[in-house]
Amino acid sequence: MADIVHRINGHVATREWMHQFATDPSGFMTKVVESQDTDNQELVEPARVVEDEDAVQEDETRPDYPFHAFDKLDEVLHLQDRHPSAVYDIVEIGAGQGKLTKALKRVLPGGTRFAAVEPNNDRRTEFRDFVSDVPVFDGTASATTLPNESVGNIAIGHAFHCMAKANALDEFHRILVPNGRLGIMLNTGDFNSCPFMQDVERVVKSFNAAYVPSQPNHDQLQQIFHDRPHLFSPMQSQRIDTVFSASVDGIVDYLMSTCVMANLSHRRQTDVRLSIARLIEMNPDVTEDDHGEHKLELPCLVELHWVQKAQALQDIPAQQHPDDVVMQSC
Repeated sequence: MADIVHRINGHVATREWMHQFATDPSGFMTKVVESQDTDNQELVEPARVVEDEDAVQEDETRPDYPFHAFDKLDEVLHLQDRHPSAVYDIVEIGAGQGKLTKALKRVLPGGTRFAAVEPNNDRRTEFRDFVSDVPVFDGTASATTLPNESVGNIAIGHAFHCMAKANALDEFHRILVPNGRLGIMLNTGDFNSCPFMQDVERVVKSFNAAYVPSQPNHDQLQQIFHDRPHLFSPMQSQRIDTVFSASVDGIVDYLMSTCVMANLSHRRQTDVRLSIARLIEMNPDVTEDDHGEHKLELPCLVELHWVQKAQALQDIPAQQHPDDVVMQSC
């Protein structure tokens, strides 16, 4: 186990670094942040723009949706009695590489009609390679380019922050058939589940003074719909506990792929990576498989949130759109 920190993703930690961390983790974190502040002359560095390659890494390293997470999918999506105007049964908005679409295809009948909307050309190309039999369209949450009342269900994974714009909710309402469903399906690490995950969160906080939790709670999601209350029914939710089993490198890559990490400078990302690797080295739950590879099971959870389309938009009194709500997702 002692070589994990030395070799992980090519980063090297000195023996002095490891000794300081092992003997006084919290004190060491304070020293690191102070030294960075001296170098950078400020505690909070400007947020780094999340480039396409960061989004690709997030898709590739995020845990897959487990089968049992969709055991009650018929409660989340309206999958019976296909509406006559529906061209597609399920459309993923902000589809990225298509991980959510592929997971849904595994559990739904073969005749289910899928489509996707993704604004980035490179991601659309990856989507076509990953889910070759599903059409993916150039569009955004606010302008999907899909016809009126042509979608039975909208599925959104970790791009749900696109819903923060009020006109995105109007667009979803426009393309959904009567009684169509909007489902938000999040698959994340559970940072409240065990001491190891709590230690990881403390490491992140120590390197990022502007840290906020990477996932919204139920009330924050409700707030997205607050200013357009007549578009959808009250939100319902479900939580499913899962486990992500991966190599040590895979666990670190996943934890580093969240946007909380991506917004840090490269130097701080390296420091956080080494800190997480050290936590893993000290974790007694790390096992070694028959090939000598170190493995760890990471507690995760799948959160399902859904609403149903309400009355026709033209019957709703006109109201000024509020300012965009800032919502961070990972």
